[in-house]
Amino acid sequence: MVSGAALPKLGSGFGYRPQWAPELRRRPEASDWVEWIIESCLDIPDDLLRDVRSLRRGVQVVPHSVEPPIAEPGSVDRTQLRACAGLVSDMAAPWLSGHLHFTDDARAAAADPERMRSLACGLGRRAAQVQRAVGVPFLLENLTYAVGAVPQFVTEVLEHCDCGLMVNLGLLSRAADESGFEPMEFLAAVPLERMAEVHLSAGVAQPGTAIHRHPGSVTDHVWELLEELTSLVSLPATVVERDPHRPGDLSEALSDVSRARRVLAAAGDDRESRMRA
Repeated sequence: MVSGAALPKLGSGFGYRPQWAPELRRRPEASDWVEWIIESCLDIPDDLLRDVRSLRRGVQVVPHSVEPPIAEPGSVDRTQLRACAGLVSDMAAPWLSGHLHFTDDARAAAADPERMRSLACGLGRRAAQVQRAVGVPFLLENLTYAVGAVPQFVTEVLEHCDCGLMVNLGLLSRAADESGFEPMEFLAAVPLERMAEVHLSAGVAQPGTAIHRHPGSVTDHVWELLEELTSLVSLPATVVERDPHRPGDLSEALSDVSRARRVLAAAGDDRESRMRA
């Protein structure tokens, strides 16, 4: 089973955007690592792959698939599995991550516990196939559309695989505001021992899709959630997500990266103090 405590401590990074690559190559120390957001492990343009390989020489890059090969029922296509494994090897990535993706069937299944269990089982088994193929932990990210905000469903998926967990605190915060639940109740109900990474954003979901936007700085509520979460679990990695609209956006994103670093460092200091007490 993937344990967050046993994974490499990557620290605080941000989601790769091609506009920011030249500046990051000039000063790779600005981010502890970079999450490379891709549509899928298949059909990556050659020029994009060359750009990320160049970036990889200065900073750790970890791929994050928006459309991981677990959404469709049945066994995962071997071509997709080989593509995922090749990408992980190419980046020397400590893990691969992807959305806990839902089809339209999930909406209907939400009101049917038996169907929900069947859906969770299928997703978990396909996620396990991906993890075996890539040879590193496969992290599943909660989404808020369909049944993505239901902690019992996320937990049940993980019961059918040994994969890790990623939580998008931006989307969780927004879903909580819109639906009237407490984010910490969600976090208390999922297996935090599998937590490896969080996304920090002002996340805005686009219903019915696996896409979400990141229009601005990380919100105060998300920072509060990060502080609460790091008081409960040793977190290996954080990612600031931002959609660039102008050149200065990189500086703003890196400001959030620095703040995330401080939160992780403070949590580590508190943990050490408690151990010495």
